[in-house]
Amino acid sequence: MDIVKTIIFFLMVGSFQGANSFAASELPGLESLPKCKGKTCYVKAIPEPWPQVPVKEGIKVKYRFVPLVVPKQIDYVGIGESVAVIDYKRNRRIVLGSMTNNDLNLSESDISVIESIEIMFNKTPDDKEPDGMKNKLAWRTIMLAKQQIFQKVAKVSIFEKDKIKVYFIYRQGEPYKNVAYIINEKYGDYVVTLESNIDTDEFLKIIASM
Repeated sequence: MDIVKTIIFFLMVGSFQGANSFAASELPGLESLPKCKGKTCYVKAIPEPWPQVPVKEGIKVKYRFVPLVVPKQIDYVGIGESVAVIDYKRNRRIVLGSMTNNDLNLSESDISVIESIEIMFNKTPDDKEPDGMKNKLAWRTIMLAKQQIFQKVAKVSIFEKDKIKVYFIYRQGEPYKNVAYIINEKYGDYVVTLESNIDTDEFLKIIASM
């Protein structure tokens, strides 16, 4: 869960976490948390049609609110409190996880975990920051996470079907070159993550099967 860990790291340490221990009148100035800079800060998800990749066969899996069809010939399955790992031969792996408001330490701001993903994929430094010191600190922290996460990104897309949004990242890096954040506003308190080093065509078949 490489990218998820990066987000949680940025949102749980540093100035934003420090802000939670201050009274409102004692919050550190925004100058202690700089704005996102560089071309990665201006990357935005490009809307694309829902993948029309035929899913002929596979194994049905349901994680949280997300039904999926994953490739057959599974070698090993590991299930934890907030993660499921599906291993295949030749070091191929699919990782399902979830992020909640508590994971991102956003309870002191008005920004939900879903909104944090929307900010990262759809906003740039040119957009207006939200009102309120804690919201501004959260916003800037999310944008700084974006600056790090999108450094090796080759493509960022958004697929939509019914109430489901899938933000898809194709990265030029390890360990997982294909990453998706899955949102259903009906389940607004968490986001499902899907990461894998399988071929991108296979990964898109998993998304298409939702």
